[in-house]
Order: sequence, then structure tokens, then C-alpha cells
Amino acid sequence: MQKTTRLTTIEHTLRQGARRLTNSDSPYLDAEILLSKILKTERTYLLSHPEKKINWAQLLIFYWLISKRQHGWPIAYLTKQQEFYGRTFKVNRGVLIPRPETELLVEQTLLTLKNYPCLKTVVEIGVGSGCLICSVALADNSDRKFVGTDLSRLAIKIALDNARYFGLNSRLIFKTGDNLTALYPIIETSNLPLPWLLISNPPYLNNKTYTPALKFEPRLALWGGTDGLDWYRNFFKQLITWPQRLWPKIILWETDSELTDGIIQLNKLLPQPYNWQIIKDLTNHDRIIKLIAT
Repeated sequence: MQKTTRLTTIEHTLRQGARRLTNSDSPYLDAEILLSKILKTERTYLLSHPEKKINWAQLLIFYWLISKRQHGWPIAYLTKQQEFYGRTFKVNRGVLIPRPETELLVEQTLLTLKNYPCLKTVVEIGVGSGCLICSVALADNSDRKFVGTDLSRLAIKIALDNARYFGLNSRLIFKTGDNLTALYPIIETSNLPLPWLLISNPPYLNNKTYTPALKFEPRLALWGGTDGLDWYRNFFKQLITWPQRLWPKIILWETDSELTDGIIQLNKLLPQPYNWQIIKDLTNHDRIIKLIAT
């Protein structure tokens, strides 16, 4: 693009940006989101002020972001934020982009806490951006403890930033570790009140469900092995080494319809298997598996 001293309008910029996004299902919306982020304003302002001028520096940033979007970058990583359960969370390429379907896990967690007031602690494994555990904590008015763990230190940093933003830093603690390993020391020493609820949206994509469109997101948070069950196998392998009195009373996992039978079979390997229940999403697909201690 040749440098010029002329200013261009919001309307013209949006049209030019959308014209370039031939690979997007919503080119004009994408352009609006990116430009509103640059101008630090709402999309409604762009629509009501199409004649407003944009300076050269803003234009350069806009077309740089449009170029990245052309190459497949998700909008959430370009704006560094994503809506989830009615709130805006900070994200970057170190964490999975929150999905609307995971909001069902928030709803089921809150329902479980209502039905089981005895649960004193809520733990999320694989906390990512922290959107799940933060959303639950914000909706819970009790004195419960909340803990988030993740193998990625970068994810823990993002989750901590979001917790601080929502004023949860005094209610939420974060630990770095693989699956259950970060939890055992604090649960075994009774630093967390029991019984406890475990929630997670673990990596469960496999050879069939992992697609090139996901290449910008952390593979660690998505890839569950050739059959999608690697994370679950690791979980049960670790859990079986724990004293049963320390096991979570209830487990809620987001998963895929193809994996529920495999998870149920893994559960049967425990000396005292959990009772289980499948919760379907709005499309009638298995979305959440709920394990309840007998």
C-alpha cells in the first residue's frame, strides 16, 4: 500500500477490509470487529459514524490485522479477547479460545453446586484462560474455595490476569501441573475443604476431529491422542494411586459423543467406579459426562 497523507473514512475502510476477507464467512463483521478494536470504540459507533476519518497509523494496523485474518488467524487472537457466558475474557495463542458450547458446562456446574451444597471446593483441571472457573466463581455466592490448574505456565498467567480483572484473586488459586499432580499435595494436607467437585474441558480431539482450522490454537489443549482418550487414561491412572477418601465426589467433563463409551470403560477399571450420567447439548449430542461417587 503506497503511503499517502489523505485520510480515509470508516465506511470506505470497512468495505476495503471486508473485500479482502474472501475466506471468511462474515467478512464485514470481521472488519467491524477489528476496526472497532483499533479505534477503541463499539461497533455501533462505526455504523453511526461512517464518515469519520481514520489516520494513517490506524489504517496500517487495520490492514495488518486483516492480512492475518486472511491467513486464518482467529478473530479472538487478533483482538486478544473473547466473549464467554456474558463476559469478556482476555485470551492469546497460549490458551484455547472459549467456545459457546462450553457454557453448558458452567450451567451444569452451577446446578450441581445447588443440588450438592456439601461440596466445599471446586477445581478445574486445564484452566486455560480461566473463563470456566471464573464464570462459576462469579455466579456462586457461597464461601467455597476455587482452584485452577494447568500444565502451561502461560495459561496460568492469562487465567490469573482474568481472575484479577473480575476481582476473584482472593477466592481463586492457581497451580501448575499435569492433570492431578498439582492437586495432591494441597488436598492430601487438607488445605482444601472436602468434599470437592472436579470440572474440566480436557483435550479430547482425535484423528477424526482435529482439523487444520485449529492450527493456531495450542495443540496441548486440544489433542487427545489418536482416539481422543489419552487425557482420560492419564487421569484414571493418577486417580487410582490416591486414597479413595481424597477422590472428587463429583466429576464434570466436557467431551465428545464418540468418547463417552471409552470413558465409561475407563471408569470401570477403578476399584470403586463412579456412577455416571450423560448430559446432551442442544443438538442432542453427548456433551458432558457426570461421574458421581457411590
